[in-house]
Amino acid sequence: MTREDRLKSCRYYKGEEESPFTDGNKNVLWRYEAFWVSAGDSQVTISEYQAYVKNDQYPNIPIGLKALLFNRISRTSYGGDFQALSRLTDLLDEYYK
Repeated sequence: MTREDRLKSCRYYKGEEESPFTDGNKNVLWRYEAFWVSAGDSQVTISEYQAYVKNDQYPNIPIGLKALLFNRISRTSYGGDFQALSRLTDLLDEYYK
């Protein structure tokens, strides 16, 4: 997936230099999307995501972005990877549907 393809897939980041969002959650999602567009997919985070997600309910969201979000949630919250998976599902339902 090219940088342009990743940019088109973003819900919040549209190439701006600074986040236009004052809502804390949307601002964080903007930052993660900006990082993903810049850095690209990480095979390590994709493999980690695939190890926990057996039935992907969000085929329209690029796997690299979902993997990044899962990685960040699992590293910044208590409860481990299975709890992170539940939080990721809630986040995707609320902000990406």
